[in-house]
Amino acid sequence: MRDNAFHSPRRLQPPACNGSPERTVVIADALACLPPTYREAIVESYVAGRTTQQTAAALDLPHDTVKSLIYHGLRRLRRTLQEQGWPDESLDGTGKQSLE
Repeated sequence: MRDNAFHSPRRLQPPACNGSPERTVVIADALACLPPTYREAIVESYVAGRTTQQTAAALDLPHDTVKSLIYHGLRRLRRTLQEQGWPDESLDGTGKQSLE
């Protein structure tokens, strides 16, 4: 089994929110560009701090679907941020913006 953040709900934690206001706005804008299904899954998991199981229940979707939506949504989010000029070192391996 591959090791990634979506196999263990405990590893899926919201990013720290102590970044600059500019980063917050840029991330919010990038999230707004995502298709609604990706955005909802990411917001429920990262912003609301829910596990993928809890997110699946909240969105009334299968657990594996939520994991897939988060994975692909984070990839799209990372690509969008990179296209806007965010350096790779400001993004960790999961596509989450480093806000520290």
